[in-house]
Amino acid sequence: MGNKRLAALSTLLSFALALGAPLLAQEAPQTQTVSWDPVNFALEYRLEIQDSLGATVHDETTAETSQTFSLPPGNYRYRITAYNVLARPEITGEWADLTILSPELAAVSPQRPTQAETGQPGPKAAETEPVGTPPAEAARDKTGEKAEVAKKPPVTRSGVRETTVSLAWVPSVPLLDEWYAGLWQEALYPVGLAARATADLLVFGPHAIGLRAGAGWNLQSTDIEGLALSFEYRLVDLSLYYSRRILPRLDLSGGAGGGIAWSWATMSSDAIPAREAASMDPSVNAFLEARWLFTEHLGVSAGLSFVAVLYGGQTAGWLAPNLSGCWKF
Repeated sequence: MGNKRLAALSTLLSFALALGAPLLAQEAPQTQTVSWDPVNFALEYRLEIQDSLGATVHDETTAETSQTFSLPPGNYRYRITAYNVLARPEITGEWADLTILSPELAAVSPQRPTQAETGQPGPKAAETEPVGTPPAEAARDKTGEKAEVAKKPPVTRSGVRETTVSLAWVPSVPLLDEWYAGLWQEALYPVGLAARATADLLVFGPHAIGLRAGAGWNLQSTDIEGLALSFEYRLVDLSLYYSRRILPRLDLSGGAGGGIAWSWATMSSDAIPAREAASMDPSVNAFLEARWLFTEHLGVSAGLSFVAVLYGGQTAGWLAPNLSGCWKF
């Protein structure tokens, strides 16, 4: 997969040529520029060039998508390596051939008549552009040097539907209903886990709409005047979400949906034996979340969810901050 992706890097070569004084016709040093398309989530790029004997003649790393160097005419080979945000090689391309040709110097004669002297147009020097150089990305000044025009790639999903799985730590903060919230003495109960999977259904520019399926578990327990009380919740839900790519590595998303909650309540004390009650009820949820990708696949997300379990005459609700690790396919 790495070779295929790096094969998509369009290698653009340009040769800069400077002419000396007209009477000396002295050749200035020859320079070359190699440019390539940006790779998503790449922190920097390494360009290696070897001569025909296999000796390394150029090996430099840059955060830009081009490098300029000076090599004599001859046959070479090169490859490009993209590094991720952890400064580790993410994609390394295969070696490709590179040929540097001798520049052709145009002779300039000071005795050549000009248009002002003869009234006729004088000879015009041939002008050539490097093959494959987009005009929006390169221009030439009067000396023939290449002037690079920085152009940031747009923040987009490139029409690609993404699928992500994550495992989250999900504590709970009791919130809804006077009876329900009044039972809990603590502001936050730290025991909770959730597993989720998201899939884009529609992608347009930096936007995406999709579905998120999840399964979670929360435990809330307290002690009221010698009465031990605990609620255990197991939830499954399905939500519709909207996501926007803010930066190449940052997504913001929000959504809402519904599901089913299984609740187990346990009460016990020194005076009475333990009693249990269980029920299955509908639930609703809403969430906001931010995701940051360290590499093309590995990332972390943080968010806040609201969950409500709709009992017959009672509603149990809580806020659930969450922190998760995720893997994007």
